[in-house]
Amino acid sequence: MMSPRFLLLLTLSAALAGCASSYNLSTGERAPLGGGVATRLVKPGLYYVKVQTNAGPIPNYGSAQTMWNEQAALACKGVEYSETMIDSYDYDFVPAFLGLIPYKIVSRSGYCICADHKLSEQELTALYDRSFQE
Repeated sequence: MMSPRFLLLLTLSAALAGCASSYNLSTGERAPLGGGVATRLVKPGLYYVKVQTNAGPIPNYGSAQTMWNEQAALACKGVEYSETMIDSYDYDFVPAFLGLIPYKIVSRSGYCICADHKLSEQELTALYDRSFQE
C-alpha cells in the first residue's frame, strides 16, 4: 500500500508536469523538464515554430497548442497569422516513473505565416517543398 505522503508527492508532481515551459530549445541542450520553445525566421513574415510541453503523466496537446499560438503571436508581433504544415506527437520523456507512470512530452511544430507577409504563393510553395526535402 502506498503511503499518503507518497500519493501527495505523486499528485503534486503530476500537477506540475505537462505544462508550459519557456526553455530555449534552440540551444541544442536538453531541457531539465523536457519542455521549451524555438522560433526561427525563415523569411520576413514566415516563421518555423517548435514547442514542447514539460513531461507529464498524460500527453497535454492543449498546452502544446496554446504554447505554439503564443510563440506564433510573438513572432508576428500581434498581427493575425495562419498555420501550416503542423506536426504534433507525443513521446516518452523517461521510462515509467518508478515503474508506475510513463511521463510524456508533446511536441508541436510547423510554420506560421503572418498576415502582413510579402511572399508570393510561388515563394511559399518553394519553401514548403524545400522543407520536405530537409
